[in-house]
Amino acid sequence: METFAVDGFPDAKLMLALFTNVKNAADLKRKYLNRIALLDAGLVLSVFQLRVAAAMAVEKEKAGKMKTRSLPSEMVWSLSGSKNITGTLQTFCVQEVDDADLLVAAIGIDEDDLRSVLADIKGQPCGLERLGEGLRPVDGGVGDGQQQQQQQRWQGGDASKWRERLKKLYKITEEELAVNSLEDCVVMRMAVKDH
Repeated sequence: METFAVDGFPDAKLMLALFTNVKNAADLKRKYLNRIALLDAGLVLSVFQLRVAAAMAVEKEKAGKMKTRSLPSEMVWSLSGSKNITGTLQTFCVQEVDDADLLVAAIGIDEDDLRSVLADIKGQPCGLERLGEGLRPVDGGVGDGQQQQQQQRWQGGDASKWRERLKKLYKITEEELAVNSLEDCVVMRMAVKDH
């Protein structure tokens, strides 16, 4: 677990932990989703992106302008370039598969409480420097009104598919990428969503 300051809010801190091959994602979502953000690690580029989302969420909470019901879900929603709250939560929250890549993000929770959550994770901890490698995002499909888990995956070695998925998710063009990094484009989409 690593702890970061939330820019502009000295009383707030962002705690992050990254796990691969998580076997109990569904159980974790059922138990903890209302207290912490359980993210699909394959959709997060960097700690910077998370720090921006955390600052946006805390700012909205302090101003009484949250779009969601909790600080963790507000942070997840802040990660997206879309205004669709339900779609964003479904996209960015960890998928309920047997070998998920999970990024735990917490704001406003006691460190000891978070440590007990982390102890419940059945997966391999790894360093945050792995963010941005693509890990193993899952393409979820919808059929017969229910979320289906497609077993169509790629290992971190196929960065082009991962990059294309992020470009599509944030509607980023090649023209933008000619003058900006993917991370810059993503964070810009996050920042201008409400304007």
